[in-house]
Formats: sequence, structure tokens, C-alpha cells
Amino acid sequence: DNKMMDLLRPSLEEAFVIQNQQVALDYIGKRGSTVGVTKEKRIRYAKE
Repeated sequence: DNKMMDLLRPSLEEAFVIQNQQVALDYIGKRGSTVGVTKEKRIRYAKE
């Protein structure tokens, strides 16, 4: 229904940019790492 779609829309729009595994791992790594960490280290962190 429309109300449910309105509630889900922000999450769907945010997730739309994550189209492959590397982008997903980088996103996960950004959530848990400190500032200034390289993309490679973020991806390694996310895989662990």
C-alpha cells in the first residue's frame, strides 16, 4: 500500500547506489572504521 511504500522509500533510495560487492563492502567498512582509513582497509575490515 502507499503508506508502507512511503515508509520504505528512503531505505530503498539509499540502497540503490549499492550495485556491486565492492561498493557494499566499502559501505559496511565505512560504518565501523575510523576517519582516514583507506578504501582497501575498509573493504578488508568488512570482509572480516
